Amino acid sequence: MIYYHGRCKPQDYVAARMWFTRAATYESKTAWERGSDFALGPAGFFNTQASSFNASLGLTEIYSQGLGVQKDLTEAWFWINYALNKIIENDSLRNNAERARRDTEARMTPEQLASARSRVSTWKPTAQ
Repeated sequence: MIYYHGRCKPQDYVAARMWFTRAATYESKTAWERGSDFALGPAGFFNTQASSFNASLGLTEIYSQGLGVQKDLTEAWFWINYALNKIIENDSLRNNAERARRDTEARMTPEQLASARSRVSTWKPTAQ
């Protein structure tokens, strides 16, 4: 978010995309990181479910608006869908993300949407 918004560092969408991708694809190792309500984590840190969700939304914005990259609605849809797979129990976040996905789909061609759906069905994150 520091690079995306240009806080404390110059705004840099390329660096933001790199950090968002690392955060979005980070695999949780503990119950707390997965967002368990019953697991305690270190004070001041967010669980990775929420961080991964927010990073995926950042990638959606970067690709849907072409911020530091070529505008790519297929990639934007991929990341919003990935975000929806990360959020489990927050209805407000889920509703907002579903609305964003519908808005993105409305701007896509049928071919773009088919390509994005195909990628979602086969893609696995790589270790960062």
